[in-house]
Amino acid sequence: MIQMTKSKEESLLEYYQTNSINPCIIPVEDEKVWEDHRIKRQNLYRHLMIPLNYFRNKSILEFGCNSGENALYLASIGACLTLYEPNNQVIPRLKKIFTHFKLEQNITDIYNKDITSYSDDKRYNMVVAEGFLHTLKNRERMLLKIGNMLVPGGLAIISYDDKYGSMLEMIKILLLCRLCQIRNVALNSDHSLKLANDLFREDFKQLNASRSFKSWWEDNLVNSHSSFQAFWSFKEIINVITQANCSFYSSSPRWSNIDNYTWHKNVLTENERKQCLNDEWNNNFLFFLTGLQPKGGINIAPTQTVISAVEDLIKMISENCFSRQGNIGMIQYPEELERYMMKTNNPDVMLLNQSLKSLFKTIHTNDCETIINHYHSLRDLRKMWGTSLHYICFSKPI
Repeated sequence: MIQMTKSKEESLLEYYQTNSINPCIIPVEDEKVWEDHRIKRQNLYRHLMIPLNYFRNKSILEFGCNSGENALYLASIGACLTLYEPNNQVIPRLKKIFTHFKLEQNITDIYNKDITSYSDDKRYNMVVAEGFLHTLKNRERMLLKIGNMLVPGGLAIISYDDKYGSMLEMIKILLLCRLCQIRNVALNSDHSLKLANDLFREDFKQLNASRSFKSWWEDNLVNSHSSFQAFWSFKEIINVITQANCSFYSSSPRWSNIDNYTWHKNVLTENERKQCLNDEWNNNFLFFLTGLQPKGGINIAPTQTVISAVEDLIKMISENCFSRQGNIGMIQYPEELERYMMKTNNPDVMLLNQSLKSLFKTIHTNDCETIINHYHSLRDLRKMWGTSLHYICFSKPI
């Protein structure tokens, strides 16, 4: 059984340490696994428009490197690494895999510390913080801090769970929580893992995931840090990046066309770029929710009422599924979202909308088999995962 968060003050790190969880262990010692991981990391940097030869002999500072599988790839293409990892449980594996690949010489230093304890004046060509920054209470201050760690012309890469792209995954949490409630078992129990297997394993197999189903269950479905408070959004982040006197460079998934179809001599100010990016974000809102590419290159921008309805839904799920006093019965499919999705005239979106409506009705029944069978019948919904994980790369002006 997974030990649930003891209090609202317990951090994501403490959750991992208490339960001896390595959130994304990748057995790179296996040649086929390493090749698969290498190709995926290459593709990430292609999405972020960073040439691979950029990394050679560059000083790179990575916070929260976990057991080092991603850092290992950077070392393999010539990066010089300074690694900060607060979880002492994963550092032995980090050292082991670098030794296995004979890349120890690419590590300048390893510190068993977190980003808040960093106080060095050294500046780096690149700073990386994947998978945790959004969970910190002082995340805005830490993002500003990262901007100050860069040399002029340096790049920073962060990843975060997107506030709106996580909607479909939060609905999966709601579904699992409801089954656990009917069976009178804890969300973090072995019985919950079995129910999750019954519900989602076949769908999970279709993902090109790097981790196991059990790791996904531990880190996403029953981890109370996968909650509304831990989600972040592009609009919030771009405000902090601007305050750090840095500029948006790229993202994954790639959705911005800000520099496409324009002449290089038509230079936008930083404020103009920020406004254009925010407008593009609005136009891609449906993609963030569903993962569906725009048909015909057009998407309908949501009103603030629709955006707020999605926020309220995710907040209701996180507050009621991760609380012993939670009331799942009060969670309803938002009418504002239903109307918005029907206005798109996109057949895939409209079908998804009908599936979500019917699923929410079924969730309020009291029979597990009925709920499971109905979910399994919704093939359009089952193949959609939204866009929960986002990367942003930003640059320090020269």
